[in-house]
Amino acid sequence: MIEMNEKSCNSKAIQVWRLYVDLWKLWYKKTERNLNTINLSVTEFTIMRQLSDNGPMSMAAIASAINVTPGWVTGVIDKMEDKGLVMRKREETDRRIIKISLTEHGKVTYEEAKEKHFAFIEKSLSGLSESDLDMANDVLTKMIDSINSV
Repeated sequence: MIEMNEKSCNSKAIQVWRLYVDLWKLWYKKTERNLNTINLSVTEFTIMRQLSDNGPMSMAAIASAINVTPGWVTGVIDKMEDKGLVMRKREETDRRIIKISLTEHGKVTYEEAKEKHFAFIEKSLSGLSESDLDMANDVLTKMIDSINSV
């Protein structure tokens, strides 16, 4: 177990991590509120994005793409199916495999949600200059590279 002393808890790296966690929680909460106005959750939107980008996917592929368990995805897909956003279809070549795809209603809803979400992002970051956005992009990219190197 790593022992944390006062100095290590106040390091710049820990401060950045704490700010990032706070930012992520705030962004998630605000995004959830924004998408709820059109009766979608962040998870449903994320699944719809995966299906829009990749076409029909298995439960396991969806779960892997959004870092959750297949069992958890099943419950979300059930709700999305009840809303008419997605449908299940058995593979012709292997009837054991079920693929999930967007319905026509799901495609229209996703496009509406995407526009609403992108407008929300633009508005959320409108207080930052182009220079600020470039700097944030550079720093976040470096953070991703640094974390991937561990």
